[in-house]
Amino acid sequence: MGCSANAAPQWLESTSDDCGPSSCGSGGTSHIILALSAATTAIGGTLFAQYFLYLDPTHVISPDISFQFALICAVGGLGTASGPVFGALIIVPLSELLRGLLSQSPSGLHLVIYGIIVIIVILYFPSGVSGAIGRAASRFSPAGAFAARVQAKKYDAEA
Repeated sequence: MGCSANAAPQWLESTSDDCGPSSCGSGGTSHIILALSAATTAIGGTLFAQYFLYLDPTHVISPDISFQFALICAVGGLGTASGPVFGALIIVPLSELLRGLLSQSPSGLHLVIYGIIVIIVILYFPSGVSGAIGRAASRFSPAGAFAARVQAKKYDAEA
């Protein structure tokens, strides 16, 4: 069976043909990656369900959780791989700490303080915490000091 442009119907008929999946645009590795992603998602969902013992749409897809995901990326640094990691290391403990410390205070006070801290971080670190760490690290290297001065002049010119 040769590899042709209309190999998809042949692939559906023959399961032993390796030409079929490649002609449809899907290889064997993409199926393995998809299966691995589905397996880790299933494990995460199982652990989540065992932790809460009750699944409700407000627990799984609430606006608060969606907002926190976007906030983690913005505070950590958009466009970087390490940004969401740094953002999660800051935002999640901060949120839980404020919720625990201010639980006896008026309702929503922890969210007000949380919002003020996030606004301060976004105003003073526009490239996120990851960008601030990168700039600080580049200032301590001999070649990075020049790059940091050029970047600061460029940022001042844009503002």
